[in-house]
Amino acid sequence: MLGLLKKRICQEGLVKVKVTVGVFIEGKNMTREFELDLPEGVTLREVFICLDEKGSFPRNFFKKMMKDPRITLIHRGQRKDVPDDLSTKLENGDEVAIISSIAGG
Repeated sequence: MLGLLKKRICQEGLVKVKVTVGVFIEGKNMTREFELDLPEGVTLREVFICLDEKGSFPRNFFKKMMKDPRITLIHRGQRKDVPDDLSTKLENGDEVAIISSIAGG
């Protein structure tokens, strides 16, 4: 079932979304920008699923991020709460920024 969902949402569509991901993995800054063409009505959650499919980060990296309330997620200039706001629908031209928290002291 998840395979069919991935196939449906990760195919090219009418909605062009720019996603900037800034994360720290093993002490290294991994900032990547993606432009995704997605079906109409796609949600922030589905963007995470498509990013996992791209394979630019460790396996299931974004699946884990969807459960982490410490992630900063910016959509249309407003902070969104993870996981509460992941059902927010995206529109053509939207920009999303995903920034991981940094542990330190």
